[in-house]
Amino acid sequence: MKKYRVVIPYKENKSSNENFKVDFEIIASSKEMAVEKALKKFYGFLEYNLASWVRTPIKKNIQVEFLEDVEDVDPWSYL
Repeated sequence: MKKYRVVIPYKENKSSNENFKVDFEIIASSKEMAVEKALKKFYGFLEYNLASWVRTPIKKNIQVEFLEDVEDVDPWSYL
């Protein structure tokens, strides 16, 4: 397995001209799987957020950086 840093830029409807970023460290077998897991976390935070605005990811600008190889771990433990 590999560890990646996934940076997800997003917009909030309350500030239409400003972009924000959130990053996650993800254990995954590929960059594609890392993005999928990071988006699940992003949307999961939205479900628990009490803010009155909507956060929309800018999927075309997602950045993925390989960090390191890791020992075999349960990949679902990092969802």
